[in-house]
Amino acid sequence: MYYVMWAPCASICLARAQVQAVLQRPKLFMVSEKQWRKLLSHSKLKLENSTSDVSCLDIGAGCGDLTVGFMNLFKANNVTATEVSKMMCRRLSQKGIRAVRTADPILPEVSPTLKKFDAVFCLNVLDR
Repeated sequence: MYYVMWAPCASICLARAQVQAVLQRPKLFMVSEKQWRKLLSHSKLKLENSTSDVSCLDIGAGCGDLTVGFMNLFKANNVTATEVSKMMCRRLSQKGIRAVRTADPILPEVSPTLKKFDAVFCLNVLDR
């Protein structure tokens, strides 16, 4: 109800992504961490070793709800998310996700050491 009431008012002066960030909506869910683990077990990623240096990039992470589902499979400092919206980047940071504000995921800010990512997620981006 809160979202339905305030979203139209906020959209007068804020972009849609900013309204969603402020109102913390929508809440997204795709698969659980257990399901991510099972899905990724079929890949060449070595996630079973908690000391492994496997890294991932989430392109267009939005509010981070989907990123949270798989981020615990990686070391905390090995998860990077890109997002265009400054407010969404703030929400990502609040969830413990390294957020980079950019529309271009090949920029050096995404990977300051210019290392390659072992896994790249691009969830709910191409349908927008």
